[in-house]
Amino acid sequence: MRFQKGFLTFDSSFFHFSESIPDLSFAAVIREGFLRKRGGINADKALKKRFFRLVHYSGKYYFGYYARKYDRKELGVIIISGATCSPYSKKPKYFQIKTVAKMGMPARTYLIKAESIKHRDTWLEILKKHSGSFNSKFL
Repeated sequence: MRFQKGFLTFDSSFFHFSESIPDLSFAAVIREGFLRKRGGINADKALKKRFFRLVHYSGKYYFGYYARKYDRKELGVIIISGATCSPYSKKPKYFQIKTVAKMGMPARTYLIKAESIKHRDTWLEILKKHSGSFNSKFL
């Protein structure tokens, strides 16, 4: 049996619940722009150009990515609240976002590439500020 209460989806057949992603199309946009994201674990390692939008909704921060700039429905969403955002040491224009496992959702690491190191640093500063992993040494 499955039912939803607020943004939580309960599934009694597996005795767990996971956080549902709300409709972000009307959320307050903090920053948006094009970045490249590496495909998932089972996907090829090609970088795909995606339009990213950092939004605030109901007390949390979400980093949605879209196929095109004006798409309303995201291809995926990274929950930024509680995540760790840092430069990727092996490649200068890259950064990584490490999410934490919570409420039935597994932890995951996302590898993202910006146009330049300056562009990467701008995104990282904003993401760190809203993830709770802000470190003044980075600036």
